[in-house]
Amino acid sequence: MSTGATVALLVGIALLILPAWLAWYLVSRQRRVGAWPRAQATIRNAQEKAYRSSFIESSTTETYVHAHYEYRDAAGIQHVGEVEHLHNGKVGDIIEIMYDPADPDSSDIVSGGSTGGRIINYGAIFIIFGGGGIFLILASLGIISM
Repeated sequence: MSTGATVALLVGIALLILPAWLAWYLVSRQRRVGAWPRAQATIRNAQEKAYRSSFIESSTTETYVHAHYEYRDAAGIQHVGEVEHLHNGKVGDIIEIMYDPADPDSSDIVSGGSTGGRIINYGAIFIIFGGGGIFLILASLGIISM
């Protein structure tokens, strides 16, 4: 195997790491969503932040809320949590969270953005990184030609 083929193989394998990690993350999150108990949480601190996303000839500025919330577990003990990207949240709002019954300090919001947005983002990662990785691996093995 030539040096170029070896490099292509290694880069292809590296490109497959992100989609593999993302698949593991999505499966483990889905298991948490089904198994962790739910609770109502009250936003106690909210800070609006902005970020720019730019594409080839356009750019947009979107805002999101970084929030800290309080909730009580099944035993009635109060806990705090935080969420990085919350849309349209303000102090006093009630949100639905889920928490780990083995470690009630570990929590996550149940709804994390729009389903369509997640499908587009995750799909793009799988197609670009996964497809590129598979292409480079197959090309390095001589199965397809560059």
